[in-house]
Amino acid sequence: MPLCLLQVTQLADLSVKLATIALASKTERALNVECDSGQFTTGGECCMECPPGEGVVKECGAAQTVCAQCLDSETYSENYSHTETCKPCTQCTGLMRMETPCTDSNDAKCVCKYNFYFNSVSGRCEPCTVCPLGQGVYSHCDAYHDTVCEECVDETFSDRESYLEPCLPCTICEEDIETQMAECTPISDSVCHTMCFQMLLSGFGSTSLKMNQAVSKCQLHKAATEMEEEKGAGTKTDGELQHVLCWCSTVNGVDMSPGISSARAQVSLSDL
Repeated sequence: MPLCLLQVTQLADLSVKLATIALASKTERALNVECDSGQFTTGGECCMECPPGEGVVKECGAAQTVCAQCLDSETYSENYSHTETCKPCTQCTGLMRMETPCTDSNDAKCVCKYNFYFNSVSGRCEPCTVCPLGQGVYSHCDAYHDTVCEECVDETFSDRESYLEPCLPCTICEEDIETQMAECTPISDSVCHTMCFQMLLSGFGSTSLKMNQAVSKCQLHKAATEMEEEKGAGTKTDGELQHVLCWCSTVNGVDMSPGISSARAQVSLSDL
């Protein structure tokens, strides 16, 4: 083949290749450019994504994507997308309450109402477990976990059913001032009484109470005076006995005050 003819042929091939490149669609050339949506308009532009808070009104095709703002508290869009529209907000109903409100870019978050928790096994809200007598709350119930109860041990007790209260420490009676009338158990607290209260109920010599053994001399005068004023008022109630006993402070032997006679200090139980 003559040299000139070879050159003409090579030039013709090169022209064809250049023409092919020139005629290639914009879309084919755009594939070599980064495009987050991965979609292109028929004109070869990368399809625009609507940001969170906006939804697609018209998808890209012949023209570019059209976005619109979602309505706060009514619709939302959480993601960048060239296809997703604004979605309606979730409504918290039944045993569910709203923990986080719906915004244009986040859906509402619903959890179980107070005193209920979400049971992942049943898939619904169920009442929090109430710890029985003798058990206290180790871990409180919340929207995602049931109450955890524990046995009351080591001088603790729980005398009521509750989903809030832990085991409480047993009362310790004050030495030399109070007497333990009942021991603490897992379901009941200790019962403590002052010595004078115990003596008033039981009496000394079956019918009388030597007040000078139950109260201090500074308190004795006031107690005796009040008792004299109340003579003949009839049988006292437990509440009134407590009122009389409020002046009691010690069970040690107490000398009589000079102005108080032994008869005045010794009050008959029948007079109380």
